[in-house]
Parts: sequence; C-alpha cells; structure tokens
Amino acid sequence: MDTENDSYNYETGRHAKLVDWTVYSWFCPNCKSAVAGMKNDKNQIKVKCNVCGAEMIRTVKSRRRDVIEIYAPGYSENGSIKLRRY
Repeated sequence: MDTENDSYNYETGRHAKLVDWTVYSWFCPNCKSAVAGMKNDKNQIKVKCNVCGAEMIRTVKSRRRDVIEIYAPGYSENGSIKLRRY
C-alpha cells in the first residue's frame, strides 16, 4: 500500500481535504512592482505591496475572470510623507 500518494486518513476514516498550494503573482497597479500570495478558503488572495503599501484582494470568480480590489494605505503607515512644492 502506497501511503505517500494516498489522501485517505486511516485514523478518522475520511479522505483528506486537498490543499491548493499554487502561488498567484501579478503586478501592483499602483507602483508596478511584483506581488504574490496564496489562496484562502474563500477563493481570495490577500496581498500587501511592499513598495507602496496598497492592500489588494484578488477574488477568483471563474476560470477567465478575476476581480482585484485595491485599498489605499493608511495614514499611519505613511505619516512621514509630506506634500512638496515644485
């Protein structure tokens, strides 16, 4: 019996839930830097950009349709940014 590829749990008598370990990556629409994340139980990928601080939630709706919600960073994170005159 091959126990490495078997998804059946003999202690509980059930098949184990398959986990999607795919890394989803795209470019931040705000600053064009690469971001990556993993899917949760709700088919959502939650990511925070390291460069600009924008928070994104990518929801997979179907095979050809994804929805990306972008939230601006809070003021407490970028409190040192000041407006300048040019």
